Amino acid sequence: MRLFATLLLATALLTGCPSLNNTGTFVPPASYDTVGGGVDGVTTDTSVGADTSAGAQDTAGGVAQDAGVKKDAGTLTAALSCKGKCGGKYNPALKCQCNTDCAKFGNCCADYGPLCQPDALTCKGRCDTTSDKSALCHCSWNCGRYGNCCADYLGLCQAGTDLEMPLADASEIAFCDKPANLANVEYAKDGDTIELINGDIVRFLVVNSPELSSKDCYATEAHQWTKAMVKKVKTVCLIMDPSEGDKDVYGRLLRYVYYKDPAAGGKWVNMNLRLVRLGLGPVFYPYAEGQKWEQMGVLMQQKARQDKVGGWGACGWN
Repeated sequence: MRLFATLLLATALLTGCPSLNNTGTFVPPASYDTVGGGVDGVTTDTSVGADTSAGAQDTAGGVAQDAGVKKDAGTLTAALSCKGKCGGKYNPALKCQCNTDCAKFGNCCADYGPLCQPDALTCKGRCDTTSDKSALCHCSWNCGRYGNCCADYLGLCQAGTDLEMPLADASEIAFCDKPANLANVEYAKDGDTIELINGDIVRFLVVNSPELSSKDCYATEAHQWTKAMVKKVKTVCLIMDPSEGDKDVYGRLLRYVYYKDPAAGGKWVNMNLRLVRLGLGPVFYPYAEGQKWEQMGVLMQQKARQDKVGGWGACGWN
């Protein structure tokens, strides 16, 4: 009997299945509840455990980290704002400034004007004032050349100027109305250059379209516009600028190119300036400096920039 009990205990230890209670009574193996996922029909909650706890800890850490990022972003935003900081002395250690010297050094905070000097951001009472390096924005006619016009410059200072269809003046009309002064176009080489039937190459004054040969941004669009225009009109009027020579160093004729446009009632329209207005090329120096149509070109450039047309919107010209 003692031998049988010893053998039974050994078997229980080896198999790990049946066992003995403390009374010596035989206990059968546990039955596994595959539906409940636990033992003896007791459902095991797998969502609770070391891994889940760690996950919860990670999540909490992530929230804390996000809060830290938001806090840092808020601190940075506050550091770059003039809210409650207008005036004071210039401090080169700051990322941006909120005093009158910041305009001189070009490091004002983005909201400096609206918060600290709202009256300095308008052209009201400032039209045609000379450029001032310390000004936040400018109202002189050439502000469009440098891209620093006040937002209301065109509306306040150029309200009566036609910035859509640049028409020929009286003397140019008289010149172009004479058939002897007209020329026939063979084709457009690019946006600002055409070739005449007689072989002459004409380089437009004032404007500089992107280079087609270099595949510059908006070069194809500028070329297509000029190509379509000269194909449509075929005949143009070429006029020299009083301050410009006859040809450039490449032997190209330097001219204003006029064409009759039905959209302008069949009047002579300056193609050079029209290119500028449509954002097909910016005003080009030195082919504009001191020229007859420089000021109009700069105004049209500002209008194109403000409207983000052509290359101003598509190419990020500035």
